[in-house]
Amino acid sequence: MSDNQQVEPTDSQVEDTKAEGNIDVEKLKEELAQARTDNERYVKEINQLRKENAGRRVTANETKAENSELLERLAALEQKETERQVQAKRVEVAAEYQLPASLIDFLGDDLDSLAQRAKTLASHLGGVQAAGGKPKPRPVSEAYGGLEPRKSAESFDAAELARRLAKK
Repeated sequence: MSDNQQVEPTDSQVEDTKAEGNIDVEKLKEELAQARTDNERYVKEINQLRKENAGRRVTANETKAENSELLERLAALEQKETERQVQAKRVEVAAEYQLPASLIDFLGDDLDSLAQRAKTLASHLGGVQAAGGKPKPRPVSEAYGGLEPRKSAESFDAAELARRLAKK
């Protein structure tokens, strides 16, 4: 309600005053003043609530934007994690089939077909036995640069080593 509108007395108020035979103008003025005061208070509350609501809308929009940004970042991180898992699986399969690191990218991205592709590449390179599909075992001396760690230290004789070195 605006300030220009007049508040009409209720029917019960009019009947009460008619029953008395005269209208109490002072009482009606007080009620009108109270109604205007209440109206002003309600208008202030409504304006305050509108301001709060506008602020909350701004906050909600900012939150939506932040959520959208966070969802994009999450999707990017999940994509990177998937790529890392695929790369780790490629390296694992390449090591299992003794493929050189330069061929890892040829294994592809499909986790289900990595082993099959590795097996095919290894068979073309001669690194896999045709029937069993397992990598050929490498000689121990080749794997450890000529040293065989399986030999016990008990067979080492320092005096024998010194004699051999002295002969050279």
